[in-house]
Amino acid sequence: MIVLLNYSMNLLSQSKTSGTLLYGGVDSVFIAIDDIRIVNSKLVELNYKDDIIYNYKKLTEEDSIIISKLRYDNTILVKENNKYKTNNEKLKKQRNVCGGVAAASVVSLIITLIAK
Repeated sequence: MIVLLNYSMNLLSQSKTSGTLLYGGVDSVFIAIDDIRIVNSKLVELNYKDDIIYNYKKLTEEDSIIISKLRYDNTILVKENNKYKTNNEKLKKQRNVCGGVAAASVVSLIITLIAK
């Protein structure tokens, strides 16, 4: 296959003899069909790689947004959990105090009933 090079006009404008390089000179090259097939497959592969890289970057951006949102939600949940833990500890103390007061009042009631 004969391929005309796209820079042949630049060569013609730079050379002193403008008509000698028109055909069959530096501006045309013989290329085998197998070489064209190889180059075409490499170009298609490069196009797929570009698509893969673009999709990978897009996925990593979306994943980073999701991860940051989950971290934010996690910090809120940890704060609420700590608040509930402290509230639970207060309720346990109140329960124990209430139980102690009830036990003391029962004991004092028994003592007062026996003392009469």
